Amino acid sequence: MAAHMKRYLFNKLSRILLNVAFDKQSLGSKTSYRINFNQFNPSKYSSLFVNNFQKNSVRKCSTNRNENKRIDLKLMDFEERIWPHPLKVFRNKFFGFLIRGYFDHDFSSQEFLKGAEQAMIVVSNLISSGNFKTLSEKKYTIKSIIPEIQKNYNLLTQSQRHFIAVNAEDIFLQFIYEIGMIFDDATKERYVEITAAFQGLHGLADSQRQSEEDLSFQEYMAESGEKLYVTNYRFIREYTKGKDDVWVINRLNHFSPKEIVSKTGIFDR
Repeated sequence: MAAHMKRYLFNKLSRILLNVAFDKQSLGSKTSYRINFNQFNPSKYSSLFVNNFQKNSVRKCSTNRNENKRIDLKLMDFEERIWPHPLKVFRNKFFGFLIRGYFDHDFSSQEFLKGAEQAMIVVSNLISSGNFKTLSEKKYTIKSIIPEIQKNYNLLTQSQRHFIAVNAEDIFLQFIYEIGMIFDDATKERYVEITAAFQGLHGLADSQRQSEEDLSFQEYMAESGEKLYVTNYRFIREYTKGKDDVWVINRLNHFSPKEIVSKTGIFDR
């Protein structure tokens, strides 16, 4: 049942989104702070916000006056990426080979995605709850991006804020969208940036547990379109000789794929 549901979700989202993105993505800031994927422990941050979203915020109509001022969900000025780019897939494999050969012999795309997912879950729940103080103190992201995230967060409705929180069990697709390298010949500094994308459906795990008993698969999927989400997180790490750095988030975004499809062409995703 679980495998069937994930295949169905993937096909459903494919039909909604139609095509892949072909735009270039620029590399960002060189500033980085120390951070270790081991400190991202999703079990410390329960799915409270996701549960609240499911119980309280998924409504077609709201009595909250702020809902009338709803804008599209967007946390940063960071291009939305939904699907893998066909050409970047091959370039990413080549860059992964370079990373293992010159910077990190133990680098693995699979292991990176595992750590990136843990980081995304923790950070998404902190943002969803408005806990920017902890986000800054723990240095999960570079500090310079927090004001922009907080500013956009304050413009969101309550239901959109709940929508940001991610539960690991609700993710059905993850991939590396792009690997980039930054070389500064003047300072001899070396950096690697990796953008990871995640697709999920709020309430997916609960529906899998209930579908055989109380809720049919068709009944659940009939109203699932509004619960689909995509997150993009870009990580940076310094590999300058003599530096002992770790991965840190320097750009991120959460959005609803339905909102992106409604305002962009098929080649802008």
